[in-house]
Amino acid sequence: MTQTHNIRIERNTTATLSLIFALIGFIFGIVPVIGVLLMPVWILAFILGIVGLFKRYLRIQAIIGICISLFSFYYHFSLLPGFLI
Repeated sequence: MTQTHNIRIERNTTATLSLIFALIGFIFGIVPVIGVLLMPVWILAFILGIVGLFKRYLRIQAIIGICISLFSFYYHFSLLPGFLI
């Protein structure tokens, strides 16, 4: 007699999206003008990371997404003030 087991894969889509948006904002944010234009992406990555922290699994992706988005924000608005416009 064979037994079948249903395996449920837990996913944290908001944390994954937070990490993806933060990486997009960081990579394309190296160019100063594009970095400032991608500020909504940073904000979205931060918000999705906060939402992803309330899930029970894969919280590390949410934490990394929050850290990268905060670093990108800090990089553009405190380290490069002359390149904003």
